[in-house]
This record gives sequence, C-alpha cells and structure tokens, in this order.
Amino acid sequence: MDAQREIVRAKEDWERTFAAVPDLIALLDTDHRITRVNQAMAERLGCTPEQAVGARCFEVVHGLSAPPDFCPHTKMLASGKQERAEVAEARLGGVFDITIAPLRNAVGGLVGSVHVAHDITERKRAEQALQKSEEKYRDLVENINDVIYSVDAQGVITYASPVVELLFGHPAADLVGTFYEQYIHPDDLPAIRESYANVLAGRLYPSDYRFRRRDGEFRWVRSSSRPVLDAAGRVVGLRGMLRDITEMKQAEQALQESEQNFRHLAANALDGILIAADGGQHVYANRRAAEILRYAPEELLQTTQQDLVDPAEYPKLRQRLQNRIAGRPVPGIYETVFRRKDGTKLPVGITSTRTMWQGQTCALVFFRDVTERKRMENEVLQIADWEKTRIGQDLHDTLGQQLAGMAYLSQALAQGWKSQPQADTDKSMARIGAEMRHTMELVRQMARGLTPVAPGPNGLTDALRGVAERTQQIYGLACILQADEGVAVADRQVATHLFFIAQEAVTNAVRHGQARHIALRLTRNGIQGELSIQDDGVGLPVGHPAGSGLGLRIMRYRANLIGGTLALERVESGGTRVACRFNERPIG
Repeated sequence: MDAQREIVRAKEDWERTFAAVPDLIALLDTDHRITRVNQAMAERLGCTPEQAVGARCFEVVHGLSAPPDFCPHTKMLASGKQERAEVAEARLGGVFDITIAPLRNAVGGLVGSVHVAHDITERKRAEQALQKSEEKYRDLVENINDVIYSVDAQGVITYASPVVELLFGHPAADLVGTFYEQYIHPDDLPAIRESYANVLAGRLYPSDYRFRRRDGEFRWVRSSSRPVLDAAGRVVGLRGMLRDITEMKQAEQALQESEQNFRHLAANALDGILIAADGGQHVYANRRAAEILRYAPEELLQTTQQDLVDPAEYPKLRQRLQNRIAGRPVPGIYETVFRRKDGTKLPVGITSTRTMWQGQTCALVFFRDVTERKRMENEVLQIADWEKTRIGQDLHDTLGQQLAGMAYLSQALAQGWKSQPQADTDKSMARIGAEMRHTMELVRQMARGLTPVAPGPNGLTDALRGVAERTQQIYGLACILQADEGVAVADRQVATHLFFIAQEAVTNAVRHGQARHIALRLTRNGIQGELSIQDDGVGLPVGHPAGSGLGLRIMRYRANLIGGTLALERVESGGTRVACRFNERPIG
C-alpha cells in the first residue's frame, strides 16, 4: 500500500510539474498525432490541453497537410535517437530551440516522442541586434577618418583599424604585434609614457604627439584612450583613437607666430593700439597707448571704451566701433577726444578695423596724439590771416601808391596837354611809362610770392635762386645757391613746402641772426634729398630750445607734411644751419 501511495504521489508531482513547466511540451505518437500537451503548449495553440489531443502536429503547428521535409519528428522516428532543432514557428509566435526524445514501451519499442520547445525569441532578437551593432561598429571603424587601435599592458599593438594605412601608410596587419613606442617621435616619448601610465591607472588622458608614417614623415596626432579590463576587472591594456591634427597644429603655429609678430610690432609702434571686445572692454593695450593715456598697461585692460572717451564724443565713437565689428562701412580715419587717467582731455586721430582676438570679433583701434598738429593747424591759420593782412598792406603801400602816382601824372598831363611844350609832354609820358613798368614788376613779385614755384622739375631750383637774388638786392648781403646736378623735385607740393622752409630760414638769418653770408644748398645723397640754409650770424644761444619759435615750428610742420625731417644746429665756426631731409620719391 505504501508503495502504491508513493507511485500515486509521484504521478501527481509529475503531473503538476508537467502542467507548470514554462517550456512547450507535446507528446506525439508515430503517426504525428498529439497524445498530450502541457498548459503552455495548449495556450500557444489556442486551445485546451484536451482539445489538442488527436490533432496532427504538422497540421496545427505548421499548417501543412503532410509532414515537411525538415520534420525533426520524422527524423527521430527514423534514427530512434534524440534530435535537436532550431525552428521559427509563426503559429507558436516565436523562435524555439526544440529537443525531441524517443518514447518507448515496456519492451523497448518506439511508440512516439516527447517534444520540448524552449522559446529563444528574445535571445535571437538580442543576437540580431548585437550583430547589427557589430556591423555598424565595423563599418564605422573601417570608414571613419580616425584610427582605432588597442595595445596590451606592455605596449604591444593588438589591433589597428584599416584606415591607418590610408593616413599613415602602415598596413594594419603590419602594426599588430609591434611596439607602439617605435612609431612615436623620440622627443614626445616621456610625455606619452606618462600619458599611458595614467590611462593604465584608470584615468582618461588625451594627448598630442608626433606619429611616424611609413615613409618616415612625422604627423601630429591627438590620442584619446581608455583602459581595457579583463573579466576580473584588471587593466590589461588600453584602447584609443588617433586623429591626424597636423593641419590644425600648423594653423595654430601660424596663428601663434602671427600673434607674436603683432605683439612685437604693437609693442614698438609709435601709435597707441587698443583692442576692444563687442561689449567695449579692452582686451589688449600696447605700451604706447599706456604712455599716451598715462596708465600702466595692465590698468588699461581694466577699462572700457567709455572710460577713455570724452562723454560728449562717446556715443559717436561707440557707434563707429560697433559698425566696424559688424562689418559695416566706417570712415577710415576720424578724430575724437580721449580722457587721460588724470582726467585731462586729449585730441586723438583714430583708425579702426575689425579683427579676431582670442576667438572673438573685436575692434582694433590705432590712435595718436594730435595735440601738436591741432596747434600747428591753428598757427597756420593765423599765419594765413597775417599773410592776407600783409598782402593787403603791400597792395596799399606799393601797388596802391604806384597807381595813385600814375593817376596824378595822367591828370596833370591831361590838364596841360595843349598848353605845355611838347618836350614837357614827352617827359611826362616817359615818366608814366616808367611808373607802369615799375608797377608791373611789383605785380610780378607779388604773384611770385603767391605761387613761388613754377611747374616742372626745375621749378624749385629757379625759385630758390630767386630767393637768393632778392635777398642780395634787398638786404645787400651775400646769398648764394648751390644745387647739385640732377636734383629735380617734380612734386610741386613738396617743392613749395621746401621753398617756404628756405624763405623762412633766410628771413630768420637776416632778421634775428644778423648774418653777413647765407648759403642755400640743394643736394642729393643716395636716395635722399637735402635742403640746407647756413648762415654766419650770431647762432643759437647756448641752452636755447631748438625749434621753440613759431617760425621754426612752422618749418618743422612743413617738413612733416612731406614726410621729411627738420634739423636745427649750431655751426662751430659761428652761425646756424637749418637742414630739411626729404624722401627720395620726390626727386627725379
């Protein structure tokens, strides 16, 4: 009885297990008929376990009228051995790993089979997704312009993507098994070893270094790598990516050299230079700007445009600089008023342009102190007014008197025309003719003073000769001109400024220097011309600040206008020498 109860209990346990197992189980006879299914199989077939019994497997599972050629049940019946197959069953809703085992009777006869189907649909999907991911990764590795590589803990290359041959000439297969360091520039090895030590310690450490191509050329690369771990979590190597950055390095070097050149030029420039960001903050100031504005260079970097510009002028300047940054048309040169650190005002001439500075679009501003120029312009205007007054006086005192005299003689002649003797009439006519000729000479001299230099390359020489001759005639002292052959100033504007410099220097020598002899020299020395005026007068007093007088400032101003320089010096033997050197371009 106990044995029978155990048999019954074992049967009940088996039935519960059979019903509860999640795999699909079906028992088939040798005619492919279902003799039993578990609950999971019945649910996939859409019926109860009882309703499935008696149906042919190939009909309810495959929807066929006869067993298919690949039927594993038929194969098992033929071999009498366990079979296994992987089958996609649409009616069962998935892909299954099926195990088919033979069923035998008590005497060993084959009476059917047991089918156990394990659903592997999700695993298959995962495998397919993994395969697609691997295919995408492989496609990315093979087509990306960066090299994927890996090395072991000893620095031996274990993998390199195919693009390494395109970029560096090394076939990927040739690199595998070689030491990575043999391709690195010797000067970069210490930094690379430090970088790899950090990576192997688990720290990301991107680095730039030079990598040797197969032809021996070194190319700059950027490497980003990370450690490779084994199943136990130990670091066994590293995997990284190489990118060729040679062109970028060359561009950076060129930019660095350009910036160094700019800083060198700006540091030695005669103009003040400021760079202002879009918000008005100064991001660069050269030494000259600090000197003009009486700041320390580092202090200027703490200022804005608004701090430096007179409040009345700031809106106009701000709009110009914003237009410049935006690329809109702006007048090339304009003037405004700056404020120095001590609050004093300073008239400046400004030139601005747009530039890139430290990755942002800025306004590059050149400026210079125009105080002296402004003062000279005012003095030139005063001189122009004085000159007009002088011409008016000359017209009144000379030409006016001459014309008045001729008018008186003409009136007297008209009154005594009929009554006086012929000899007196002829004498009066002769006198009127002489006065007219004298008046014409006065007109020519005045015209010569207004337009002293005639057109043509020899106009300056002729005008200077006229200065020398008039000086001798008027003042009765020796005044000579020495001009080298071939010296010809074709630019009339330059020649005119040189003429007035000579005239001013001669006038000073006569009126203030008490000179007895004056020498004008027009010479050429290589690529430069020089006009000098030397006298034997009393000379400059010791300690006299050269160029402090108005006339001397005007001469210096004229020299600056033609791009020349003016020197004023004492002569050891006595007297003064004024020399204006000017560029060779006006000389023929």
